[in-house]
Amino acid sequence: MSRYDRRITRLIALVLLSSMSTQLIVAQDVTIIWHNAAELTISGQAFDQTENRYSRLPERYRSDVRPAVWELSGHSAGLAVAFSSDATHLRVRWQVRHDTKFSHMTAIGIKGLDLYLKDDQSRWRWAATARPSGVSSEYRLLTHTERRFRDYLLYLPLYDGIESLMIGVDSSAIVRPGPLPFGKAKPLVFYGTSITQGCSASRPGMTYPAIIGRQLMRETLNFGFSGNGRMEMALASIIGTIPAEIYIIDCLPNCTPDEVKQNSLPFVKELRRLNPAARIILVENIPYADEWYDPAKASLCKAKNAYLKEAYDQLRKEGFRNLYYLERNSLIGQDDEATIDGAHLTDIGMQRLADALLKKIKPLLKSH
Repeated sequence: MSRYDRRITRLIALVLLSSMSTQLIVAQDVTIIWHNAAELTISGQAFDQTENRYSRLPERYRSDVRPAVWELSGHSAGLAVAFSSDATHLRVRWQVRHDTKFSHMTAIGIKGLDLYLKDDQSRWRWAATARPSGVSSEYRLLTHTERRFRDYLLYLPLYDGIESLMIGVDSSAIVRPGPLPFGKAKPLVFYGTSITQGCSASRPGMTYPAIIGRQLMRETLNFGFSGNGRMEMALASIIGTIPAEIYIIDCLPNCTPDEVKQNSLPFVKELRRLNPAARIILVENIPYADEWYDPAKASLCKAKNAYLKEAYDQLRKEGFRNLYYLERNSLIGQDDEATIDGAHLTDIGMQRLADALLKKIKPLLKSH
């Protein structure tokens, strides 16, 4: 090869390398267009006219509930944004209210985001999580995906409130409100404690109400209020106005034995008065992992469960139909491995509790 040929070959190689580098830079430097998630479909929200777009209780009930419940209702537990897009790149930018931190929950579970995609068999499948960095965060969820329309479901933080949320896509993509992710059937309403709200799931999509929603393709409404699920009449009057198919009442971990004894009967009766056709499931206190060596805690749980069962039996004697009871032994297993601190559930515990409830719920849906 002559000197001239070698120079031509080297020049061609440099041109090819330059072309490849340009393509790589262009691929990395995608123009992102931001869309306000508040204009998209919100799943898991029972009421309109809420304090903000991502709250759980409407402003009209502020004076009806205790301040602690009202504050917790601003947490976006159970809410998810549904949208459709043909994006090849997907990002999120969000701001939370408080920058909450716990030692027994992941930052993603507390104030992060959890993305699911609907596959070709119409199943919701996990796709990505957005890791928070503080009050304000931005995260790249998906890159270089196929250009095709997909349905997305973005679960919101469990233990913080959303002030603003933006969905970012490549400039050629379309974003539009998604169809209702779980159809138009009547929802399942979950009322309970920190466990219902989502403590200590690793990410927002792993709460037991969310797991049940995906398994049944049924909208679930999360009214878990950390430390404040006490079967209060105000909450019966509020959630009783929701046209639910089933109410799952899982409050005992927050109740004293006296509260269970005093509140169970009037709470259920108010729900039944407001929604005569709905089914109601009463759930016993989960078995705490340290009960086996803590007789005082074991005795406390035994007393609460006994009062709940007494209320259930009394309601049945009074002729209440469509009332069901779930005992504790089947809830989270007997190996003491389902919690992070003896009480709050890990993902294993959340899945086990979801499975136990599904066994109860599925037959009720089929027989309705």
